[in-house]
Amino acid sequence: MPNALRCLLTKSDRRRDRDEARLWTPPRAVIAQLDRLTAQRARLVKVIKILQTPLTDSECFIEKANRKANQQACAASLKSLKADLKNADRAIAELAQTDPELKRLFERVTCVVGISQTTAAEIIVTTARISMVYASVSV
Repeated sequence: MPNALRCLLTKSDRRRDRDEARLWTPPRAVIAQLDRLTAQRARLVKVIKILQTPLTDSECFIEKANRKANQQACAASLKSLKADLKNADRAIAELAQTDPELKRLFERVTCVVGISQTTAAEIIVTTARISMVYASVSV
């Protein structure tokens, strides 16, 4: 195949791809904020678990007096982390009430038995990411 013909075919392919391309659109600001809050909440849960596990699972390994001293040393940290976790949950709930579309989604997802507000937030953030991917793919 001559080079000129190859260039023309490539050029027409590029034109077609350009016409069919969809530009990436950033997520809505409220979804991005919900994503940040759920990530913050997940980090807090992880830190609480990391700090609490050695305190509760060390019965067989550490003497009772030492275990009690460790629990007292970490009590203030755990208390403040749990307060931060409650603040994150409250911020997610407040954010869900501020945006009408987000409120509708939360109501729809949490009407399923067993799905909490936290799970609903994760589902909404994840489906928003999936819909962004499918929106950018040409059908």
